[in-house]
Amino acid sequence: MFTTKKSILFPCKLLSHIYYNLLKTFFDKRNQVVFLFWEVNTVVEAEGIKLESLPESAIDRDVLETFPYEGVKQLIHYKTEEFSAVCPFSGLPDIARVDIFYIPGDRCLELKSLKYYFVSYRNVGIYQEHATDRIFKDIWEVLKPQWLKVVTKYNIRGGIEAECTVDSADVFPGEE
Repeated sequence: MFTTKKSILFPCKLLSHIYYNLLKTFFDKRNQVVFLFWEVNTVVEAEGIKLESLPESAIDRDVLETFPYEGVKQLIHYKTEEFSAVCPFSGLPDIARVDIFYIPGDRCLELKSLKYYFVSYRNVGIYQEHATDRIFKDIWEVLKPQWLKVVTKYNIRGGIEAECTVDSADVFPGEE
């Protein structure tokens, strides 16, 4: 179990010798891999099974990238059904469809970076409502769009369907 949060640079050739599930990785501008060691939180011990997850600090907002946009006002919609995180109550995976709607200001989201951002949630223990809020806040901060709406629709668990929505028109009324 790693408890330090130190950055260590390794040449790319060493990747095959490192266990991915214990490390958070991304490429820096020198084409080297940066490994950040994260503390693992024990979430639940039920029926003799110990389930672990990472803290919310493991979510990597820094991978989100943008590119310049100078076109006409348009509505952009990104969606994925491959979002997953860990329920901090049960330790079980939460799988969701994520829809991101936005009207760009002068930037657009780069899609590969968005995928890497979503992957950083994979082993994080976070409630569904908090995940939706965090996605909204991170994208808002990086993109600074004219308008943004994030909708998460989680797979049915225990017969209950959960859908969470954060809309900048509700969060920042009158600013559009």
